[in-house]
Amino acid sequence: TIPVMLRYVEMIRELAPGAWLLNFTNPAGMVTEAITRVAGYERAVGICDNPAAMVRSAASYLNANPRDLFVEYYGLNHLGWIRAIYLNGKDRLPEMIRALKASGQRMHGIPFDADFLEALGALPNEYNLFYYYPRDTVERLLNAGQSRALQILPFNQELYAGLRSIRAEEADPASVEAVYARYLHQRGSTYMTLETGEKEHAPEGQRGNGATGQVASAAEGYTGVTLSVMEALTGAGTPSTAILNVPNRGAIPGMADDDGVEVTCFVGNGVIRPLAMGKLPDHALGLMKSVKAYERLTIQAAVDASGAGDTVLV
Repeated sequence: TIPVMLRYVEMIRELAPGAWLLNFTNPAGMVTEAITRVAGYERAVGICDNPAAMVRSAASYLNANPRDLFVEYYGLNHLGWIRAIYLNGKDRLPEMIRALKASGQRMHGIPFDADFLEALGALPNEYNLFYYYPRDTVERLLNAGQSRALQILPFNQELYAGLRSIRAEEADPASVEAVYARYLHQRGSTYMTLETGEKEHAPEGQRGNGATGQVASAAEGYTGVTLSVMEALTGAGTPSTAILNVPNRGAIPGMADDDGVEVTCFVGNGVIRPLAMGKLPDHALGLMKSVKAYERLTIQAAVDASGAGDTVLV
């Protein structure tokens, strides 16, 4: 993926110099870092919808609009933590964790018990499950006997078959939307079930009901983050904050300035800048640095055609 993206960067330099590159390509953190650090193309940002989903889940728990929250998020792509959730000037995260502990419940999209959250003093990204409980997770995946790709394959096949069955001359938006909404429900309700061992993933709160609600909720993911970033960058919307993959620029002490990190950023007036996070807990920084060492070596291997170059970027 990285060599292909680097060729795209050269095309952008030739055909649209000064354009912003909004990268969805996975692994978003490493691909974006290759663009910004190796290719030296600074007007690029990586987008993942998972942190945004965490913010929506917290907003739903607080009965608030996600836009009314200021969230401090730090980490790498698929390895991050929310350490503060401000609403009306008050960090509501500590009381949220206390309430979860008292109720014995879990927050949607956070597959960790409240006691664990209390010990961390933060909300970990759900993908942190692979780092905190690797043996249990691998055992569940092996016992499942299939990958996520195989799990959703029949959903994809059903989606395409359903769309093909709708005659073009007879198609109305409602019938097409209903087929797509069923696909979204199947995909969403099985998300992370192989890894967590849960029978069904509790669907995130939807705006409205039925097919319209399903599609509207899906649009809040990558689409919502991307459009908000585009609007703020171009001046079509007011400056805002977003959780994005960008060069560190000193936002996280202990990480290199050109390390790609996933962090709360200011977006507006044609610029994207990470916000200073200050000192991180040792457990988080240590894990980030270990994974970043792997990421840098992986990027180097992708850039070196053979993967066996003599020079290692550290």
